[in-house]
Formats: sequence, C-alpha cells, structure tokens
Amino acid sequence: MANNKQQMNEIKERLTMPPANPGDTTSSRKEVHAQFKMFGDENYVNKFGALKRGLVLMSYGRYNDAHQVLAKAVFIVKQQKLIEIEKLDCLKERWQFKLGLDDLEIPYPIDKVHPDDVTDKKLQKDIGGLAEGVQISTVRLYWENISPFKTQEGSKDTFLNMQIEIAYNQCYAAL
Repeated sequence: MANNKQQMNEIKERLTMPPANPGDTTSSRKEVHAQFKMFGDENYVNKFGALKRGLVLMSYGRYNDAHQVLAKAVFIVKQQKLIEIEKLDCLKERWQFKLGLDDLEIPYPIDKVHPDDVTDKKLQKDIGGLAEGVQISTVRLYWENISPFKTQEGSKDTFLNMQIEIAYNQCYAAL
C-alpha cells in the first residue's frame, strides 16, 4: 500500500511541476495525465484478471490456488476502499463548507441507507434541532452529494468489486 501511495504522490508532484520546455505545456501534462489514468485502469485490469483466474481455478476444484489469486484482487479492492474513504471525508468537508453546515451528522449510516429511502419529514424528525437558517432541503442536498450510492453510481469498479467479494467468499467456504 505504501508503494502505491508513493507512486500516486510522484504522479501528483509531476502534475504540479512546470514543463521542461517553458513554451510546451501540453505534451508533458498530457503524458502525466495518461500515466495517472493508466494507474487506475491497471488496477481494474489486474482485478479482472485475478477474478477470471480465480473462477477458472475454482471450476477445476483448485480452491487453495484460487484463494491465493483472489486474495490479490481483494487486496487491491481494500486499497481502493481506503482511498474512497479519504475522498469521502474531503467531499464531506467541501459540501459542509459550500452549504454552510457546521459539523452536521446524518443520523443514518450513509453507506447502508440510500438518501431516497428516507422522507424529508422522517429526516427532520430524526435530526432534531437544526441551526437557524438551515432548511431540510439543504440537509437533503448535502446527503445526496456525499452518499456513496450517488458518488459511485457510474463507477465501473462497483460491480467488479462485488463479484470479487462473492467469489472470494465462495472460495473461502469451499476450503
């Protein structure tokens, strides 16, 4: 994990570095952006390959080998989830600042309860007293913008991560 963080930090440093040629700003930045994007795609490819190898090994009854292969994919998923938690914390701070909410906590676990499942009346009752000038619609907007259900809606990793988890649990149960 430290190695991936180090790679990410190096890429971020290169993004902020001035170009080698003062007149040419696009080529070096495009190259760095391509490397940054490839790092994410590389994780997806590695997870997908490990899932396929693990499923093939499981179909042949080689559960021990499949478990080892799927453990690599699970490790990548765990790393990505840690990054997502950090992103979510930054997103919460940003939206609290934008909407003028001071240390507002949603009374439901945001990773388990979808914002559309709770009505405004129930949300207002469960929150209790809001600060002056804060409307329930503002709280609803805040919740919808920080909810993992909404932020990961179009993510290609969500379904793949779920499939890896299912395959890993099946393999572990068969051991």
